[in-house]
Amino acid sequence: MSTASTYIASCSTIVLAHDTLNPQPIFHISPHASKVNCVTYNHNSRVLGSSGDDSSIILSHTESGEKLAALEPTSFNPSPINSIAFTSKSELLGCGALDGSVRIWDLRRKEVFVSFPYHTDSVSCVTWNYTDQQLASSSLSGDIALHSMLTKVVIGNFKQRGSAGIKVIQFSPFKKNYLGAGSENGSVYVWDCNTKSVACGFPSFHNSPVTGLAFSAVNHMLMCTGGLDQRINFYDTQEKKIVKTIEADAPLTCISFCTDGYTFAGGTLYGTILIYDLRNPTNPKNVLRGHEGNAVNWVEFAKAKDLRTRPAREQSREGRDIGGNIGRDPGVNIIKDTKEPAVVPTGAVENSANYNRFRTIEEIKLEAKLRVEQKRKEKEKKDLAIQENPEITSSRLPPGRSIPPRPQVDIKDTKDNSKSPLVARDPSPIKPILVGNDTPGNPNLNIFRPSPVLTTTSLEERHIQNPWKPEEKPIQQVKIEDKSPVNAPKNDEKTPSPEINPLEIERTDASDFRNVVELVEKRLNSQDDAIFELREDIQNLHVELIRQFTIQLSEMRTMMSEFSVANSSLLTENQNLREEIERLKKTSY
Repeated sequence: MSTASTYIASCSTIVLAHDTLNPQPIFHISPHASKVNCVTYNHNSRVLGSSGDDSSIILSHTESGEKLAALEPTSFNPSPINSIAFTSKSELLGCGALDGSVRIWDLRRKEVFVSFPYHTDSVSCVTWNYTDQQLASSSLSGDIALHSMLTKVVIGNFKQRGSAGIKVIQFSPFKKNYLGAGSENGSVYVWDCNTKSVACGFPSFHNSPVTGLAFSAVNHMLMCTGGLDQRINFYDTQEKKIVKTIEADAPLTCISFCTDGYTFAGGTLYGTILIYDLRNPTNPKNVLRGHEGNAVNWVEFAKAKDLRTRPAREQSREGRDIGGNIGRDPGVNIIKDTKEPAVVPTGAVENSANYNRFRTIEEIKLEAKLRVEQKRKEKEKKDLAIQENPEITSSRLPPGRSIPPRPQVDIKDTKDNSKSPLVARDPSPIKPILVGNDTPGNPNLNIFRPSPVLTTTSLEERHIQNPWKPEEKPIQQVKIEDKSPVNAPKNDEKTPSPEINPLEIERTDASDFRNVVELVEKRLNSQDDAIFELREDIQNLHVELIRQFTIQLSEMRTMMSEFSVANSSLLTENQNLREEIERLKKTSY
């Protein structure tokens, strides 16, 4: 596969792989004996996982279609599997079944790692968060559960009042705590998993069940949904509004976004796959075939390696460039000035600072302050290097010696202006003259003194009359020997005056500026890494606190129940004693 981002997998009763530019499939396989409900790529797009009504999960090779492994059900009453999802490194595989169970498979041992029998209805979709520590699952009862891999318990439950069953969910690749959900009544909600509240909602833009939902991998605020009403809606999650609607040719059963940011696919009820280019979304760019007579149950683009290995700051910057005008005007094109994602070395750090948000005023001020401080430090280092350079220090005057006086120039007041050294015949710009041992061969020696050029002002101060002054013509540079004893040439030889190439100075300044920019970018990326690690530690601490609180709560409830039982027995005994005392009183009297 030459370019992974242009390949797409789909399933109905079979599994097909297409190139988006070719309407006919590259290959087709039949890994299941019945209907295939879900198909997905692993993190490097080399393994294709599929699940179906036969309750099994099949892992196949993406190029040859060869069967690599089979995860068979272990229970006596197996249930069809509706959805599967790989983690970011393909170590675990989450799946949701028709009986409401959610299971996590360990792909190295090929066994169930943990099982969550939480839902009371069929699980429709599962998806991992960016740390692979939490798995979200949705059910047709309208519940969304958040399962923790650390505590192996459900740590969150989301349900909108009056909502129908949830058909599809997905985490945002930029706002990591945002979870999008589409329901059977046509409503779309984006949940904030940190606050367990609705960040934005779109309850009335679909007239039939929402069957597909996807976030853009490039634009940090673009989300799209597709439904059986043949509508593809694009939303701005920041401005909380719809920005574009596309009318498809058939009812949509699933959708997927490509990692390039502008290629979009939608599977239909009639077995075709519509490929759209969001730069010109009026009509499909291509129509892929192969599922004639069967609805496309799932569609997914292959993952691009370069997008997953780039730092989050570069993804954020590209997100502002590609599709940056989304939400400004519903009449404009969805994406403008699209650039292909740049390929980075495979040694780049994966998932470094996978978090992105809008910068505040304080952060912008801090960034500007860091840049100014960095420039100042670079300048100080450069000056210190110049002072410590022995070649420069040897070219200067010894301590205690003063600069020799400016040599006198014998200027005769004659009418023959051609013999005067002050006559400027060539209006070329004046160039500085190096003094001492500075040579143009050493680019590090940027110390030069101004040329001792006689100007009209110096002539007036010396009471020398210049007949060319009224015409104000440019004065040619006069090269004068430095006859100081320090720099006196040997054997009465005249030392030529070298000139500085201004391109060397500009090149040096440009390289210094690039070094400053690279250093600032490295520091900003390291700062994002530290923020990401701190956030992950805080989330882990939060989960651990919840676990400890749950354990203490259960212990307190147990203690309270024991205390209530003991207290009731004491009350009964006390009542018996009172009755016995009353009986004894009556008997004695």
